Amino acid sequence: MQRSPARLFEITGKISVDDVVARSGPGWKGGINAAVPKLRAKYPRAATALFNGSQAHKSVKDPSDPKQCVTLSMFSEKGTRIGSAHIHEDGTFKDFPSRAGRTGIQDTAKADSKSSPSESVSKT
Repeated sequence: MQRSPARLFEITGKISVDDVVARSGPGWKGGINAAVPKLRAKYPRAATALFNGSQAHKSVKDPSDPKQCVTLSMFSEKGTRIGSAHIHEDGTFKDFPSRAGRTGIQDTAKADSKSSPSESVSKT
């Protein structure tokens, strides 16, 4: 039985979208709102997600990414981290599935993303 789209992962934790907007700027709300539904579709096993910080920053995990990002970590119902994503202000994102998250990832439209075994970039 699959969850309905409205019940797919909920952003929890101490940092909200409004906190990111307050700290990083108003453009981030649209970027996050564009990226989150795509991440929900790609990670159907995710039950919750949380921001790792409210300040946009240059990615340490991916030094080749020139854009500022905020990091969203996604977790299963049991609390296992299944992946994280660097969300950009323009709504694009680069996701990094964990070992536990590599199984069950839904394929996104090939035209909209570049994929490798460990990461993909979604473009709007």
